[in-house]
This record gives sequence, structure tokens and C-alpha cells, in this order.
Amino acid sequence: MHCVSRVKQAFKDKGIDAEVDLESGTCRLSEDIQVEVIKEIVEQAGYKLGE
Repeated sequence: MHCVSRVKQAFKDKGIDAEVDLESGTCRLSEDIQVEVIKEIVEQAGYKLGE
């Protein structure tokens, strides 16, 4: 899916590996980062972080 690819690439551009699962609404990251940073990266990819 295009949206998954965009979000994964946005994290990869920051040096973070991400596994995105739209069905469960989750994203598993290769390192611990603050929620504010996650939100910023997701929004830069053109999406909003769910709560």
C-alpha cells in the first residue's frame, strides 16, 4: 500500500526502521523515540497519528 510505504520511508529517512500495520493501527519501530517525534515524522509523510 502506498500510505504504508510513505510512512516507512519517512522513518527510514531518519535512520529508523518501521513496520506499519494498517489493520491494527500500529507501527513497530527499531528504536525508542518520543511520541512527539513519531507524530512529526508521520505528519511529514502526509498523515495524522491516531490516538
